[in-house]
Amino acid sequence: MQEFSGEMQDALTTLERSAHAGIWTYDVADDRLQWSDGIYQICGRQRGKYTPTLPGALEHYAPASRRLFMRTGVKALDRGTGFALDVELV
Repeated sequence: MQEFSGEMQDALTTLERSAHAGIWTYDVADDRLQWSDGIYQICGRQRGKYTPTLPGALEHYAPASRRLFMRTGVKALDRGTGFALDVELV
């Protein structure tokens, strides 16, 4: 995930907190998941005390959102593209 500095990072953090939102990225080649501060907050985890994994992240999704993620993710992998989703969390 791109790291921002200074005012941009502050603005992103403020936006995530006020919107109760966050972003994460997954590097398929390295099997590495990175969460923004907003995702840690939403999931009730602390950066440095929890290492996110894809299976662990999906546990926070409602069943319908998990299925949507898997369908969309497979299509993105086949096409070699990224994707964005709005999901319901549990």
